[in-house]
Amino acid sequence: MPILKPNYSTQIITPSHHITENFILKYNLSQYSYHYNNFRKKSKNNDTKIYLWCSPKFYYNNNLQKMRNDFNIAFNTLKIKDFIFKKVNSEINLIGNINSALAVFIRSTQHYSNINFNIMMNGIIKELISLLEKYEKIIIFTQVIEVVDLLKKTEIQHKLYFKNQNNMYSNYNNGDWFKNKNMNEVFIKQEFEDCLIDLLIASRCKCVMGGVSNMMFTVLIMNPNIEFKLFDVLQNINGL
Repeated sequence: MPILKPNYSTQIITPSHHITENFILKYNLSQYSYHYNNFRKKSKNNDTKIYLWCSPKFYYNNNLQKMRNDFNIAFNTLKIKDFIFKKVNSEINLIGNINSALAVFIRSTQHYSNINFNIMMNGIIKELISLLEKYEKIIIFTQVIEVVDLLKKTEIQHKLYFKNQNNMYSNYNNGDWFKNKNMNEVFIKQEFEDCLIDLLIASRCKCVMGGVSNMMFTVLIMNPNIEFKLFDVLQNINGL
């Protein structure tokens, strides 16, 4: 989970210890060959730094399950405040049998290296249709207005549950929250809360699908046993 400003993160997580110290030193996570403060590595082709979780290959690495198990031990030491769990449980009561649900994260194409929005959505919708009978409910986590509009017009709309988001934006207006010029403290605080709630809900599902992202990877940490899959249309698409 991205923690950009301690004064926001500590409102939802009790600051009982230093996160870096707890995650790296206490649980010997330094055994992995990358830097833990920003999780970045340099691309072989240029000097651009790439988040590890933004590489599709990372999700099929032989060591991924061990990483998930180790990070889960560290994650479970974080003390999330009660009001967050109350909101999570309230949402789950509306969803129903979450243990048989599919969690779906759909990001703006701003976050991917090279893919057209319509191509991405056509591929995602096609794959979701093929999974229609496998899950009781498909929970959609997205902040992209066009994604919601498209999915509500599909033949699977009756199985979809749209997790309400406070900060919605258009795929085409460069409106992603961290680039939003109108962003203020209230906006950021709400974003932190929404992200954590989304992650906790998704981690209780049977399976999670999406493209490469920090949200996807965090769900895999929160629940090291949850099934997961990258959408076929995003299998070879790097994140930014």
